[in-house]
Amino acid sequence: MVNRMVTIRAAEDGDAAEITEVLNTEFENEDSDFFRKYSNTEEKILKDMKRCKYYVAVDGDRIVGAISLLLGDITCRIDDMAVRKGSQRRGIGKELVRFAENLAGEHGCSIIWCTTSKRLDASGFYLKMGFTASELLPRHFEGRDLIKLEKSLI
Repeated sequence: MVNRMVTIRAAEDGDAAEITEVLNTEFENEDSDFFRKYSNTEEKILKDMKRCKYYVAVDGDRIVGAISLLLGDITCRIDDMAVRKGSQRRGIGKELVRFAENLAGEHGCSIIWCTTSKRLDASGFYLKMGFTASELLPRHFEGRDLIKLEKSLI
């Protein structure tokens, strides 16, 4: 169930620390070497905010979810998305993806897509949101298999 107090807004530089905490949620089940190498830092997020558009789901004064998007001319890539532990299973991830779909459509994108690690298995979430698995990318990232998922917006 979606908490009606959650709002989605564009991220600001001052949100970087909380975005870091939220996005690192996805690495909690990874081995420690992988976590050290790929976990987010506030500096990484601030740098990435120049490349991607970040949006946050806010409950009261706390950021409970974040999504980063790369908007192209015809496609939009979900670069990263996570919901804070303790706020999961409340529909926040779905709302972030719906927000991204609407924004991508407004920008003229016809496809929205993402990749997810088979190991993290977030693919079920995206499949329920109407995405289709379009490609398996074996040993694509650090020897890990990725799944490319996409959804037509037209």
